[in-house]
Amino acid sequence: MYIFDIRINTWSTKQTKSSAQQYPCDREDDSFAFSTNTCYLSGGEDDVEFYTDIWKIDFESIEWCKLDYSLCLHTTSVVEDKYLYRYNADQDDSNDPYFLERFILRPPTLYRPSLEKICRSPNMRHWISSLPPVVAYYLNFDNNYLFFDV
Repeated sequence: MYIFDIRINTWSTKQTKSSAQQYPCDREDDSFAFSTNTCYLSGGEDDVEFYTDIWKIDFESIEWCKLDYSLCLHTTSVVEDKYLYRYNADQDDSNDPYFLERFILRPPTLYRPSLEKICRSPNMRHWISSLPPVVAYYLNFDNNYLFFDV
């Protein structure tokens, strides 16, 4: 793997590893999605076949891991280091030519779902007094504006 160090403006190489001794094949037209310390490689093709596999490489350990998902002809993006979204725009797919799919990479904390539950509650105003001030401020209840749509 080639690594560019922006601090010293230099390229170097590092050998990747895999505990399962599996590595992704060389390919083109593949999709990459990045999170904080991880890159997800998916899809692509070579002269013989289309690839539907998804690989994860950890930038800390430089270790590859094949995920139990498969995709083809898509675009991917990582959101909040927790979700991998896949958008399929294959017009030749007669079953579902356009769809958005979410894969959980790392389970989220209960913080955000808890806030969403409070905001959707018909007794939302009743709960304000029991919230810590920093949470009430974060939700901005005073201005009748929430940080996300409910």
